[in-house]
Amino acid sequence: AVEEGEREGEEVGSHMKQGWLFKLGAKTGGFRRRWCKVQDNFFYEFKNPSDTVPSRVIFLEGYFFAEGKVNKPGYYAIEMSCKDSVRWYFVKSQDDRKVEPAPVTTTTTCCIV
Repeated sequence: AVEEGEREGEEVGSHMKQGWLFKLGAKTGGFRRRWCKVQDNFFYEFKNPSDTVPSRVIFLEGYFFAEGKVNKPGYYAIEMSCKDSVRWYFVKSQDDRKVEPAPVTTTTTCCIV
């Protein structure tokens, strides 16, 4: 559900996607909602859509996105992996999780939200 004053996931221009994703908190194990944006081969994670400084930035070259196999009740996983790392983000519907499994290179734009 989108709260008042918040934007739903949207495509902005041809090289950016943004929207809410969930991740598991390292300390509590509970889900934390994060506003995420993929733009120009970078993945940006923010606590709120109005934040101007991201809490995490990942350079996406060499990453691979696919529908994740680590689902939790009521949540569907998106796997973001590269040679040395795997991260999981979650959405609340299978339709929101649909991604085209493909590696990210300097000439492709990955859209996961």
